[in-house]
Amino acid sequence: MTFDAIVPRYDLINRLLSCGRDMAWREQMARHLPDKPDLRVLDLATGTGDVPVALSRAGRRWAQMIGMDPSFPMLERAKEKAESLHWSTPVRWVRGDANHIPLRGECVDAVTVAFGVRNFPDRARALTECLRVLRPGGRLLVLEFSTPKAGCVRWAYLCYLRHIVPRVGSMLSGSFEAYRYLARSIEAFPKTETFCNTLCDAGYGRVRAYPIMLGIVTLYAAEKPDT
Repeated sequence: MTFDAIVPRYDLINRLLSCGRDMAWREQMARHLPDKPDLRVLDLATGTGDVPVALSRAGRRWAQMIGMDPSFPMLERAKEKAESLHWSTPVRWVRGDANHIPLRGECVDAVTVAFGVRNFPDRARALTECLRVLRPGGRLLVLEFSTPKAGCVRWAYLCYLRHIVPRVGSMLSGSFEAYRYLARSIEAFPKTETFCNTLCDAGYGRVRAYPIMLGIVTLYAAEKPDT
């Protein structure tokens, strides 16, 4: 699924559909980055660059930040946003995907993915690639939508996801298919426990899951073992 056509209103729609909370979720992810200076961070599925923006708002600084996305229009929009913020350490924007990360092994302290891991064409391979580029003790942080467990919350959320999201997204972007895909991909994403097991199977240690907003969103944190 390509999101090139919805770039002009992508940020606006994200704010509306999340009721303005999506940047706060990214800032919460920033607080789980390794606590060390001179961080080197790779942000996969960076889209329009909201993760670097959120990290900056949260007061996190980096020695190197690489924003990677397969969509050229998304990266162009990310560059425009970054230039307007005048960061002292600029972001390196790279067109690419998580299944073939064009970086040498053990070169970054953290890999972040916000609402993109469900779109990886080969999730197992992508997680292995993330592990490859992480330094020992480095951290993978995945922010992803999830389905609440509580009955009434789950029912309301699924109604919103199935009926409101595609219609509002289509009305504002002109692409019903993109937002119907969004809703379906969220429902199809593995349960929290299953995805945690997938991370363990991929070789990660200290795997943790933090539910946000009654389980509508989950933050996953996992580390590359030192040995």
